Amino acid sequence: MSKTLVKLVDSAIFPAALLIVSKVLGLVLTNNIFGLNWGIDHQIEQFQLFSVQILYTDHASIITATTYSNLIMYGVIFIGLVVRIIQARFLHNEHISPRLLTKLAENNLLTIVKTSFDIYLEGSIWLAFSWLAWFIVFINFVLELNSLGFCLSILLVQILATTIFFRQINREFEESKKNLKL
Repeated sequence: MSKTLVKLVDSAIFPAALLIVSKVLGLVLTNNIFGLNWGIDHQIEQFQLFSVQILYTDHASIITATTYSNLIMYGVIFIGLVVRIIQARFLHNEHISPRLLTKLAENNLLTIVKTSFDIYLEGSIWLAFSWLAWFIVFINFVLELNSLGFCLSILLVQILATTIFFRQINREFEESKKNLKL
């Protein structure tokens, strides 16, 4: 296997696990905070993806649990994407300020300074998982488990984050072209 593919798979494991864990923890937190009446059903049926299902006593509880667990799931993945955007902007090894580099060295944090390959590979993975999280929100909207406003709000945030990420990549390309002309 190539080094790039290994790095890609290695970089995707954490966000994938975080997506699942944050969704489950979001459900648990929502159920406990709102005191929702819920239970677990375990049936093995043909053509069923999961044999364990969470059951609620009323539709309002389903909507509450789905909405807040989706918000937590998306929020956690979005924070990961924002960290990658900040790394691309401020912690890139080619244009980090000497003052920041000195402070990082004093605090033994030089490992957070990344190369272009690492930043944009990880950023692309987090971007893909944030779109996947939005797609989960959208599917729940289609199933009438989220409101349209919630789905559109997440979409707007996602479009903004995607735009910022791609503008950062474009800025990097422009700087590289400018340096090649010198």
